[in-house]
Amino acid sequence: MRFLITMNMPSHSGKAVHQMQVEHSSKTLDEFTKTLSEKDFVIVEEFYKAREADGYESRGQVAVSYRHIGKIKVMN
Repeated sequence: MRFLITMNMPSHSGKAVHQMQVEHSSKTLDEFTKTLSEKDFVIVEEFYKAREADGYESRGQVAVSYRHIGKIKVMN
């Protein structure tokens, strides 16, 4: 399932809002938040807007910490 995560930290470019589009094997938002609460870091696949086409492209795996997440939203 794909999620939009808003982090409690500035982005790499210095913007105040840092959001990440990620995929995880969780089937629901509730399942994802439970997974986050069980571990310090959870590995997800990160996506960026595609440069040449509509949609998003994978940028590989990244580990996220629940300690720096402010909000999570399910993406369609």
